[in-house]
Amino acid sequence: MSDKPIVILVHGMGSNFEHNWHRLGWVDSLLDAGREVAGFDLPGHGEAQPLVALGDSGAARLIALCESYGEVDVVGFSAGSVLTLTAVAQRPELFRRVALLGLADAQLLATTEAVRAAAEDPDSPVMRTVRTVAERAGNDVTAVLEWVRRSDAPPSFADLARVKAPVLLVLGEQDFLGEPTRLVQSLPQARLVRLADTDHFSTTSRDEARSVVVDFLAL
Repeated sequence: MSDKPIVILVHGMGSNFEHNWHRLGWVDSLLDAGREVAGFDLPGHGEAQPLVALGDSGAARLIALCESYGEVDVVGFSAGSVLTLTAVAQRPELFRRVALLGLADAQLLATTEAVRAAAEDPDSPVMRTVRTVAERAGNDVTAVLEWVRRSDAPPSFADLARVKAPVLLVLGEQDFLGEPTRLVQSLPQARLVRLADTDHFSTTSRDEARSVVVDFLAL
């Protein structure tokens, strides 16, 4: 195995480790590259328990997992990228390299109130998509929506100055989230890769995305 740290994979909203990463070949590609891999399920997704205790949060859980390894590389997608970036901004010393897929400025600009309001509208396009993904992944839709209502506030762009690790941003050219201009400007060591003919939800299924991330983590 590699002398580099374990790679933790953080999936998108409504999905889980198995559905978002294992089924799409990410785990096998990383293992073939000699890396050790661990999955992190968002609260209420996959094998993870919903948020219950006061002070419990997705970022706190991810940080606790990273602390158990001492140093990690992390790959996140969409809501998993937001959560990963939240954890990295809080505890930058834990992270060697970070790859964030499906992340743009819009997710950091969204207020927690707006996100929670969206979770209350079952007919919104985003929530319809989340329910579909959750059902396909075998998740409890109610638990997933409860996590959305209680999800962590994203870091501010000013918070990103604390990030020490090199960060790879991978974004489809057709991603509805828009541009990552302020992210690239705010992160001390950021590199952006755009995927042609790729929308938000197809990002992790692209071989190019998987290849560029595996190569980035090998450095």
